[in-house]
Amino acid sequence: MPKCLRKKIMDQMNQFNKEWQNFLIKSALKAEIVLNEKQAENFSDYAKELIRWNKKMNLTTITTPVDIAIKHFIDSLMILRLCPHDTSLLDIGSGAGFPGIPIKIVRNDIKVSLIESSGKKTSFLRNIIRMLKLSGIKAFDIRAEAAKDITDFSYNFDAVVCRSFASFLNFLKIAPYFIKKQGIIIAFKGKNFKAELKEAIPLYPDFNFNTYEYKLPVLNHKRAVIVGRKK
Repeated sequence: MPKCLRKKIMDQMNQFNKEWQNFLIKSALKAEIVLNEKQAENFSDYAKELIRWNKKMNLTTITTPVDIAIKHFIDSLMILRLCPHDTSLLDIGSGAGFPGIPIKIVRNDIKVSLIESSGKKTSFLRNIIRMLKLSGIKAFDIRAEAAKDITDFSYNFDAVVCRSFASFLNFLKIAPYFIKKQGIIIAFKGKNFKAELKEAIPLYPDFNFNTYEYKLPVLNHKRAVIVGRKK
């Protein structure tokens, strides 16, 4: 690695310091999410590894300290209120671990499974899990279409979530195969979610859909999640 690139990476990683951790804690509070110092340290270590690995593979285009804190970490945590105690959560197309790993960092009671079809990204996920010494979470190198026919995955989760895996319609084609009878599916969406939802409703009459709109703290970006539950 060229010396100038190595220095750039180190400079970026050094930005995730105590000041950044305090910023994350205060920003989370604005979204009614309480983080302690140890959790903030874990998020800092997570961010540093994300930056380091991102130079070797395409994990994310969001790389500034503020954006990582708000757009990746806090946005991932916005669905915590939808997850009762001891929820089993499946994160489909986890990519760099969002939202599954941030959720696990904050809520150890939630059992998390990450599905990622890219072997390289799965290696990153497993590295983060080891580094942060997280328990009750596993990353699987498998396509969702193949996982749905495996006993350990089929109809086995309280909640199935997708943050960037696919369009809402494509997510609906696969997600119901993973949820328990009373389970829910959760899809993160931007401000234009209404068109996708309108298209899906007549195609899936056996589901009740609810939407929850929110603004990300600090940046005030509009976001939404669509929650589906079988009737």
